[in-house]
Amino acid sequence: GGSSTHFYTVEVRDQTGYDAPLPGKAVIIHEVDIRAEPAHVMDLDLPADGNTSDAGAMWVVGETFSDEPNGISVAVIAETTYGFQVTITAPAIATYTLTYTSGANGLITGTSPQTVIHGADGTAVTAVPDTGYHFVDWSDGVLTASRTDTNVTANISVTANFAINTYCASSGNPVDEYISRAQLNGGDQTSNAGAGGYENRMGFNFATLALGTSYPVQVTGSSPVFTSLEHVKVWVDFNQDKDFADAGEELDLGSSTFSGAHVFSGNLSVPNTALLGATRMRTMLRYTGFGFPVPAPCAASGYGETEDYTVTIAATQPPPVVTQRAKNGGFNTYTGTSKVPTNWAKNSAFASTDGKNTQYKKEGTASVKIAGAFGKTKTLTQNLSLAGNSGDTFTFSFWAKGAFIPFAGTCKAQVILYNGLSANLTKTVACANGTYSTFKKKTATFNATSAYNKVVIKFTYAKSSGTVWFDGVSLMR
Repeated sequence: GGSSTHFYTVEVRDQTGYDAPLPGKAVIIHEVDIRAEPAHVMDLDLPADGNTSDAGAMWVVGETFSDEPNGISVAVIAETTYGFQVTITAPAIATYTLTYTSGANGLITGTSPQTVIHGADGTAVTAVPDTGYHFVDWSDGVLTASRTDTNVTANISVTANFAINTYCASSGNPVDEYISRAQLNGGDQTSNAGAGGYENRMGFNFATLALGTSYPVQVTGSSPVFTSLEHVKVWVDFNQDKDFADAGEELDLGSSTFSGAHVFSGNLSVPNTALLGATRMRTMLRYTGFGFPVPAPCAASGYGETEDYTVTIAATQPPPVVTQRAKNGGFNTYTGTSKVPTNWAKNSAFASTDGKNTQYKKEGTASVKIAGAFGKTKTLTQNLSLAGNSGDTFTFSFWAKGAFIPFAGTCKAQVILYNGLSANLTKTVACANGTYSTFKKKTATFNATSAYNKVVIKFTYAKSSGTVWFDGVSLMR
């Protein structure tokens, strides 16, 4: 007794309805242990027969149930018009505090601190690193960024630790083969075997590369003694996240069996999404005969060599001017006591409880909450006097949080381009169903297919239940 999983229930049987056949009015007590077995009645019969409908299960005035080891008792004091007066004695259930703290260079999502009773579970929290950092561990040794502490029996106070992202090290054994030359868009460097199979050539800009452009690249391998099967790869950290694991960052120059020198060639394509500025290029040659592995960006063994260079990503032309078009997209400005954000319009299905919500928000001071209602379609709309032409690029994004959103019905955000009264293009982004306790970002990039003179941003929630919160609406063009 006396915990969230093992306890007693006390109720009155009144000889009405389902209980009409009972021997009399009385108090009935059940013991519940949700971890082990179904509830069973506290039975005065000797031996106890577990029958909830006989006199042995009846506790009447003057009788007291007692669980001495757990300090629990139920005394039936008097019968009243509508039931019985009982006195319940029970020890206080211990409560504990769960405190989750972020170390430097990160934050915690979820509730902290939390208060839970003895044996109960906490709710999920997640350690989220700042850009350029990664989660290491919690101070109590837990290695997963997300955690839910269960069956709590003591206070918990832990700190999430973060560390700065760094490039992985790479090395090799260049005794028989190494990189002797690298060439890329005017950059041309020759070298001998680096000590430990690694050479750092980051101290200067090796080459400047433009967005959306492809460049010939050549890496010369040398195998001065033996005829060897060698393989060469090149990586460029285009998104500058301190690794070479993202799509489009690897260029495989293939393999060749040779002695002396051999030029490995290919074309390096710079994606339009690459970040501007200085970043790292890694080249690697590895011997792959007799089953030795092909080059991998963090390889720290094998025969061959790794070289790192600095390259600079530049735009081919001044980037187009991109402007925020959504007004009051953070839902932070309201007129008077209105719960409808300024520059937005609701339809008649909106309830008085819909609209401005300060409890949950992604940014600023408020979000917009919309709750489901049977047979109701609720909309929140913004009309923009915005004209443009075919080919204009839009990036639409918003943040959403959901609670018990059912699959049936509609939850969506739309950008609609009009020319006069005709809708020429509709871009729709659906909301996720279910429950997600933190805001999730939705993004869509699209191009206008014809001229337009009005743009409408529209949120629609047509579900019989559930709740959605919207925040951080952005429309860039």
